[in-house]
Amino acid sequence: VKSILPRAVAPPKSSTGAPRERLPPIAPGSQLLRVDGDANRPTARIYVDPYNLAYNVVMNTVDLAAGTNKYYRMQLLRCGKAGERYCVYRAWGRIGAGGGAGEKSGKKKSKSKSGRDGTGGTLVNDHGDDLDGAVKEFHAKFKELSRDEFTTCTPPSTKPGGYAVALIPGQLGAAAE
Repeated sequence: VKSILPRAVAPPKSSTGAPRERLPPIAPGSQLLRVDGDANRPTARIYVDPYNLAYNVVMNTVDLAAGTNKYYRMQLLRCGKAGERYCVYRAWGRIGAGGGAGEKSGKKKSKSKSGRDGTGGTLVNDHGDDLDGAVKEFHAKFKELSRDEFTTCTPPSTKPGGYAVALIPGQLGAAAE
């Protein structure tokens, strides 16, 4: 006999296997909730997951021997009047330089904008109503660059060989501001 009761879903776990804990509330108007103007999404809002984790990150890397000083910014955005569409906005470049070389992507409805001097660019990948796809893209790119898991990373943070993850005001909660 089949049960008609829904099966209990286990709470998500961190990369260490411990259940994730809810983060403190984000201060209204915080920089953490500000959508980058270059995303060209006037109705967009930063996606905040059920654990109060805002999908907004800024990373940088400096290599004095190679003479590089680069940044990478990424936001998962909820778009549309009801927030029913999702996209991942990315921007990258050299600190102290102009726009640059855009990155190609196989994602549907990607829009890439790049400058003339090969130093940076922007990309918006539209995922439609596929929140899981947008979250997977965000997590994969974050891990590739920072060598860390997004859901367990506590900024400011640096892992060997990865970009440093910067602290954006608001990440420590409204009480810490």
